[in-house]
Amino acid sequence: SNNTGAFEENFNYNAAFAAGAPAAVIGVFPKVSLLTAKQAGLARRAGVPNGLPSGPFGPTITFPLSLQANGGNPIQFAFGRWQGDTYPSKESVAHGPNTAGTELEYQTRSEREAFAVYTQSVYTFNEHFALTSGVRWARDQLHGEENAYGYIEDPFIFAPTTATQLTNLNIINGALAANGTILNYNQLRTSGVPATDSLWRQLYRKDDAVTYRVNLDWTPNDKDLVYFSVTSGYRAGGFNLVFFSTNAKYQPENLTAYELGYKGTLADGTVQLNTALYFYDYKHIHTFGEGPNAFGTYSTSVFAVPTAEMIGWDIDGLWLVNDAITFGGTFSFTHSEYTSSYKVADTNNPAYPTTLFGAALAPLDIKGNQLLHVPEMKADFYGQYQFNLGERGTLTFLADYSWIDKVYFSPFEQNQDKAPAYSRVDTRLTWLSAEKNWTVAAFCNNVFDDIGIRQIEGYGEEQNYRRTGSLTNPRTYGMEVLYKFGAFK
Repeated sequence: SNNTGAFEENFNYNAAFAAGAPAAVIGVFPKVSLLTAKQAGLARRAGVPNGLPSGPFGPTITFPLSLQANGGNPIQFAFGRWQGDTYPSKESVAHGPNTAGTELEYQTRSEREAFAVYTQSVYTFNEHFALTSGVRWARDQLHGEENAYGYIEDPFIFAPTTATQLTNLNIINGALAANGTILNYNQLRTSGVPATDSLWRQLYRKDDAVTYRVNLDWTPNDKDLVYFSVTSGYRAGGFNLVFFSTNAKYQPENLTAYELGYKGTLADGTVQLNTALYFYDYKHIHTFGEGPNAFGTYSTSVFAVPTAEMIGWDIDGLWLVNDAITFGGTFSFTHSEYTSSYKVADTNNPAYPTTLFGAALAPLDIKGNQLLHVPEMKADFYGQYQFNLGERGTLTFLADYSWIDKVYFSPFEQNQDKAPAYSRVDTRLTWLSAEKNWTVAAFCNNVFDDIGIRQIEGYGEEQNYRRTGSLTNPRTYGMEVLYKFGAFK
């Protein structure tokens, strides 16, 4: 509901038609609702001619093959008159709020059945080498359905085609004076004769996959481990529901991961070190983008980009300097990119306004761009000092520094969709009683009040290309008190 009077009032089709607006003939058809197209589609399947049940369901058609994404998934469409929506109405959500003036409603449903069989084994060659291998078969069956209802002013051939026709329509209906003065904002139509439409589509897909794991361990002694692994993974395909995307289905994502790593203890057991080199090879990686839909506009969809890869290195360590001092840290470097040519429209880019370039826009090739939500570098370092208070317990001071590199929230590497790098420092002072049943802590997170961006959402021309998102927490400080009863000590 948008609480706009124009969507709460009726439209006088008889007056418009009598005054020479042929498009007003749509007024003879009943208003449709959210499930009209579904009822008509089910009737068509049952053998009712043209999908028209015995009741007044309005004219119904099936979209041409060009809009039946992936073939065989027709969109059922029904349309009828607009009849002002007042509350309560059949468009209102059951048990929901007052939604008078509803001009858009949708309902989606999905059901997934997943089956899998897997096995894994370990073969030990000798005390130094062992081979782990496993295999998994999986099947995902997914059923989907989308329904949509909306107010429209351009129902195909019924819309006025010239500015003069549109002006005359508004004069006839009492919204405009002959000199152009607006008389009734609620009756003013900016595109054509008002109507309601209803759409319905059912989708189905089945994905089968066989994945595996092979891992070779080498333990030259009881302190060190060197390993090499090849592991494949699989994420089932899915549907782009809600706005009847022409990219209705997307393929499963497949990953083959190669990793060479080391884990061990050094310096007489006072240092723990873990490090690894890795390479991820993606096929049909799932990526968000803008794609055309059955409404003639663009909406957010998931696309399966043919190939992408990540290559990186990570390391983490822990050093017990003495009984009181501990240092630790992690660092990772990951180079990621889309490695195949793939063009996606960017409707949120102010360089390509839809009013100038049309709905098709100018698709941008994302090959070579950084993957969504994957920073190139991350780091975290901390130090801890523990004071032994004898019979009074222990007092521990912890300071932690973390940093994250820039992150893109669109596949286009545009600055307006980039979250800059940011860092934060956290501190904590903890007292633990000698009996270990009382804990009292004081903390200060984000000591220097450095604010970073965790999420960015982009909008297009109709919202002036604004960006919204979520920020990291500001400086926060407080105290915690914990008491453990006897059984939990």
